Amino acid sequence: MTTRNMAINNIHNDKFLDAAANGLVEVVNESLLTKLCDIDCQSNKGDTALIMAATNGHIHVVDTLLAHKCSLDVQNNEGESALMMAAEKGNKDILDVLLAHNCNMDLQCKLGLTALMMAAEKGQKDVVDALLAHNCNPDVQGVAGETALMRAALKGHNDVVKTLLIHNCNFDLQCQFGLTAMMVAAQEGHEDVVKTLIAHNCNMDVQNKGGLTALMLAANYGHKVIVDTLIAHNCKLDLQSNRGETALMFAANNGHRDIVVSRY
Repeated sequence: MTTRNMAINNIHNDKFLDAAANGLVEVVNESLLTKLCDIDCQSNKGDTALIMAATNGHIHVVDTLLAHKCSLDVQNNEGESALMMAAEKGNKDILDVLLAHNCNMDLQCKLGLTALMMAAEKGQKDVVDALLAHNCNPDVQGVAGETALMRAALKGHNDVVKTLLIHNCNFDLQCQFGLTAMMVAAQEGHEDVVKTLIAHNCNMDVQNKGGLTALMLAANYGHKVIVDTLIAHNCKLDLQSNRGETALMFAANNGHRDIVVSRY
């Protein structure tokens, strides 16, 4: 292909991508019918027309692209696919269409995140339900070892946490720092998530790489209700961190007198 032809081809591809990103289905369809563009061409960021349409919620563009046999699982420069973007943005209608076309549900981006993990962090319960209904793997771990459950627990999305637990995810998996879903929920003060995890018999006394437990983290950050809840369910009070600190010491050292007085 000559330099001039390459330039013309790039112009057509750019027009096609811009149309897909902006939901201009007629322009997209015309570009495909006249074969002036590459259906799987990518922007400078690696986004395809399908990724752009899925991100921006343009279902009619997605339908058109799929009818013309675009590739489903192309990943952009960050490793994100159309399914991941639809999941993160909560575009369930598009997600349903992509799942019906048998896209790869467990692809991971450069950070190791899957569509399920992205949806869980954003609290997109309907998307999480759909992915689990299609038997995606709930226990995939990211580069840092985090799971969908951990990300939902971190953000306090209790409805998503419940859904993941109902689908038998492994609630005691640890990230590279040794944190579990229980620990991150306790640290962030998400009382309802802690109670949900306890109801599913998660291990309250797991220790992270520094030897800290959920109780120590809750005590350290002054989350009294969580401290009370963990103690009421018979967590171990006198475990020590790698530096010899107990939950009582964390509470006292950080000025959480209400925890020290009421429970100890």
